[in-house]
Amino acid sequence: MVAAADAAAALRPRLEALRAELPGGALLDTGDAADLAALTDVLTRARLALRRPWTGRRRLAELELPVLLARVDEAERAAMAGRVLGALPDDLRRTLRVYLDHDRDAAAAARTLNVHRNTLAYRLARIADLTGRDPRRFTDAATLHVALEAAETG
Repeated sequence: MVAAADAAAALRPRLEALRAELPGGALLDTGDAADLAALTDVLTRARLALRRPWTGRRRLAELELPVLLARVDEAERAAMAGRVLGALPDDLRRTLRVYLDHDRDAAAAARTLNVHRNTLAYRLARIADLTGRDPRRFTDAATLHVALEAAETG
C-alpha cells in the first residue's frame, strides 16, 4: 500500500491488528519514498524481500541480505548453501538459525530452543564439526548466516 506519511501512520494500528488476526500473517514496513524513482526502488526491494518466507512485522531496511540474495541466481544460491551447510540436519539448522537470530547470545538462544546451555554448546560444536565453520566465531557465523539466508530465499 502506498500512502502519505500521516495516512500511513493512521493505518499502522489497523494493519497490525489485521496481521495479528491472520495466522502466519506478515507486515512489511517499507518506509518512505521521496519520489517516483525511490518508490520504484522500494517496490522492487519489497518484492524481492517477500520471496523469503517470514511472519510478523519486519522493516525492509532489516532485509538487505535476503533482498541481495534474491537477486542471485537460484542455482548459485543453492550451490553456496550446499557448500557451506552441507548435509546439516534440520534440527541443527534450526539451532543455528535461532542462535544467529539471537545475535549469537547463547543464553537467549537456549531459552528459545528450550534446552540447557550445555546442550546448545554441544549442538554448536556439532555444527562446527559438520560444516568446518564454528558459529561462535564471527567470520564463520557470518558465512553460515549468508548460507542459511541463501537456502531460505526462494
